[in-house]
Amino acid sequence: IFLILRIYNIYKYSFKNKKQKTFLHKKNLKLNIYKTLKNFFDLKKYIGIIILVYVHKFPHILLIRNKIKKKVFCLPGGSIYQKIEDNKLMYNILEKKLSLDSKCCKMFLNLGKWVFPEFDKRIKYPYLPPNRKSIKSELYLYILELENQTKFEVNLNWDLIAVPLFEINENIKKYGSMISKLPTILFSLLS
Repeated sequence: IFLILRIYNIYKYSFKNKKQKTFLHKKNLKLNIYKTLKNFFDLKKYIGIIILVYVHKFPHILLIRNKIKKKVFCLPGGSIYQKIEDNKLMYNILEKKLSLDSKCCKMFLNLGKWVFPEFDKRIKYPYLPPNRKSIKSELYLYILELENQTKFEVNLNWDLIAVPLFEINENIKKYGSMISKLPTILFSLLS
């Protein structure tokens, strides 16, 4: 099985900021309490989408950084409430986070799943540990192949940063345990 993944130069993409939407929360107090309890105890599913670009002839990963908390990096993606097999779901998430069109995305490839056995998001495993009976949330990783030219729009309080793979590799202190393992996963997949 051969995997051909086309990665284009970052200078062919355009980046822009968009206004953040504000939401008014004027709902019933009991309904809010029930929703909070449901969100707390239900299994949560998230999608992380890996977007590779070239900068100076070397592959980089696009990460989202919070402008307020400059040390917090994450993959583009979000929480899901439906089945993951549907590509429309991923297109909706990309449209919501990065304002990407579904026409500019070529393919999604599943790279794996990370498991959070605790409510703490810092403790995560690429498998369910044998001493755990249940999991609190799951993160599915997908790699995305883009068209040659694409336009990104990010919220005003986020930065979209292209980080080289050699800087991410095994740099747990700065990028966290999951993002720091991505170069190893990508090189084993693409080599």
